[in-house]
Amino acid sequence: MNYFEYNDIEIPNCSFRISPSSIGKFFSYPSIWYKENMLGEKSFIATTSTVLGTIVHASAESYCDGNPITRKDIEEYVIKTAKSIPITDNPIMIDEVYKNYPDMAMTLVNEYVRYNKPTQWEEPVYAKVLDDIYVGGTYDNRTNDIIVDYKTYNGKTKPTKISFDYRIQALSYAWILKQKGINIERIRIVYISKVIDTRAISEKTGKPIGKLIPPQLTIITETITPEDWELIENTLMLIALTVKKAKEDPTLVPLLFKSMKLKGE
Repeated sequence: MNYFEYNDIEIPNCSFRISPSSIGKFFSYPSIWYKENMLGEKSFIATTSTVLGTIVHASAESYCDGNPITRKDIEEYVIKTAKSIPITDNPIMIDEVYKNYPDMAMTLVNEYVRYNKPTQWEEPVYAKVLDDIYVGGTYDNRTNDIIVDYKTYNGKTKPTKISFDYRIQALSYAWILKQKGINIERIRIVYISKVIDTRAISEKTGKPIGKLIPPQLTIITETITPEDWELIENTLMLIALTVKKAKEDPTLVPLLFKSMKLKGE
């Protein structure tokens, strides 16, 4: 099994799939969302951060499967991805990936996953929103009545809350499972920080200063309120209605997605 490869889900009789991970962009960058999701102009290019995130997720998934990935598997993925980046874009910092991924992956697996074995993990799911428009994707894990998502970050300041983008993504999966009769009462984001290296040589003394700070785990859990259920229901319907209207009347695309540059797209 290739733990580093994204496998798209197939939904019978579906004309459009709302991706939970893209919902935040629908509000923040509507014209980009339109190009990526309705025109298929995918702009994603792997970065050092996304490569690290993929490795961390793959490590958690393979651990749950009882089929741990090897260092060779990881390094083959890193090299293959680095070679695929156009020379005009920022290159993958391979040394930074190699410096970070072992501790980040072990921190997630050893400090969280092994003590919170998921009920289900990396499960592709979907549900109808309107007509032949669906919402669907693959969630990181479900632990009883909790939807759990792993997120990596770079910084010294620990997260103190769940951002809108992460929250709406997790609520989307909670809503999908609710349609399937699975009770979800909470959402949880498990944040894993990168290694922080403040080591240097003092210009005054010539002696080593600073230290190497290992990855930190931050877990934030929220109870899903009636207002949250209303929010995600309305959000998904808003997106579905917008997509439907854009297909019915393309002249409205610039208005619906907030950019006159889309005129004639």
